[in-house]
Amino acid sequence: NQDKWLTYRKETTQGWIHDLKNDPFVHPSIFAGYFSSWWLDSNSSLVELLPSFSLINFKITVEERSKVVQIAAVDSHVLYVKENGALLGMGGNLNSQLGRSSESLSDTDSPIVIVESNVTYAAVGRDHCSFYIKTDGSLWAMGGNQHGQLGDDSNITRTTPVLICKEGVRQVSSDGSSTLFLKDDGSLWGMGLIDWQDNIHTKTPFEIVDKNVTFLTGGGFFLKNDDSLWKASSERWTTIPDLNLSSSKPIKLIDSKVSKISSFADGRNLFLTDENKSLYEVNWT
Repeated sequence: NQDKWLTYRKETTQGWIHDLKNDPFVHPSIFAGYFSSWWLDSNSSLVELLPSFSLINFKITVEERSKVVQIAAVDSHVLYVKENGALLGMGGNLNSQLGRSSESLSDTDSPIVIVESNVTYAAVGRDHCSFYIKTDGSLWAMGGNQHGQLGDDSNITRTTPVLICKEGVRQVSSDGSSTLFLKDDGSLWGMGLIDWQDNIHTKTPFEIVDKNVTFLTGGGFFLKNDDSLWKASSERWTTIPDLNLSSSKPIKLIDSKVSKISSFADGRNLFLTDENKSLYEVNWT
């Protein structure tokens, strides 16, 4: 029900007010990237807002009424899922994060089909990696893997999708160097970088929480079935915990009454709503 939407560039302190009341994009749902913003318009067309020296530059990147149902965007690349279950991608392909070798495809500003059908969910990581979930609950990954963040028991860059978990996966989130995924049984799993300073990492998924997790967002933040808010690791710059250290186990941030959460992939900005639909921003310090 907002009349106007503000686009703001922190680096240049420039801002633009855009009139939504008289614009075709009347119900934007913003998905934030570093250098652009993405949303679905009322026809399920994918739209990109590009900051530039002109006031506002709209770019329709997918054909009208393409029925996009989910977007995953980061500064290097973008994935999106269509209503028919197709997974498409565009942007950089330095580490084959678009599911093709970087030798055959450097980058693209036009969408390419990565998987033709049966995809329900996609996620992207900053270190040039990508993930998706299929209708059978299987988790797949591709791209950069220097920290074992793909979870395929290797540090090999994957130029085509590889199977990580056969079934039961509901959500996946990656900051690029580490990855978390949530299963239907309420368990939370992680793989990749554990400790930046000592370069401790794991190349295979391990269980972080055994039950009662209901929702996962970036930075290792998650909800439990009692509406409590948690972070997977108590260390500020760590997404997944070292369960051998008591100081690095998951911690509870809010006891109850958290209804929804949303955060960028690395968790720098966490937003949440309570039972009264009030909106809060939490800075993790």
